[in-house]
Amino acid sequence: MTNTDQQQAIERFIAYWDEGMAADLAPRLTCGETEAIADLFTAHERRDLAAEWINQHSYTDDSGDSHHRSTGQGIRYELATITESVAVVELNEEDPSAFGAGHLVLYRADDKTRRFAITERTDKPEDDDTREVIGWHWCAERYQAGGWTTDAEGETTDDDLSALVEAAWTWATR
Repeated sequence: MTNTDQQQAIERFIAYWDEGMAADLAPRLTCGETEAIADLFTAHERRDLAAEWINQHSYTDDSGDSHHRSTGQGIRYELATITESVAVVELNEEDPSAFGAGHLVLYRADDKTRRFAITERTDKPEDDDTREVIGWHWCAERYQAGGWTTDAEGETTDDDLSALVEAAWTWATR
């Protein structure tokens, strides 16, 4: 097999084993199997897919297992991966009800006119201590004369972070 054949085989693998496949299969795999797939994606500069496979797997890990994390922890993990990979991107935790753009906000150190805000969606009002996070709203914004304007936005459910992760990576790498 030539290098070109190997590269094409890897590209086919990556194209097929994307986020949708992660949601279906990663919860059924062992930690080692999931890490092997994530390592392959990372080696081919697809950290977004690597993070998604680990993240999808983590929800079925029992407490104490190496990848166990809640959805909130999963999002923070995904965003930390972005900030580690894209040096000019910084993550802040804010309070959208007081002053912040979202609960989790990415800013670019090299361009203060852009931000990517993520806000929790809950099943009950904000003042109800028994509320649970059921999803997330994300918004890519740009500051222009007169205030912040929305470039792109979307929502994701608690059990499928792939659209949010993809949007955050797209925002961070532009």
